Amino acid sequence: EGGKVEEWQAEGPHVGQRLLRRFEGHEDIGAVVRLYLPPGEAEDEPALWRIEHDDGDEEELEEYEVLEAMRRCGGRGGGGGDGGDGDGKKPG
Repeated sequence: EGGKVEEWQAEGPHVGQRLLRRFEGHEDIGAVVRLYLPPGEAEDEPALWRIEHDDGDEEELEEYEVLEAMRRCGGRGGGGGDGGDGDGKKPG
């Protein structure tokens, strides 16, 4: 009864973004955001993102981890702009 089915979506904030994940004792590894799971009703059900590493492994991250990895990936170029946190919210 009422068992909520997780509905991963192929469209959503950050989907398609390149990331750079850091693991202890390993080199940084590139990854890409594949799927988005909207937050549930409960406080302990945050939105999640499923990412795929360049070596084929998958991992599920919360938004702060995605944002951190996005910054790491984008930090190598000399691009300006502080990347405000309002992006990805299209009207309609």
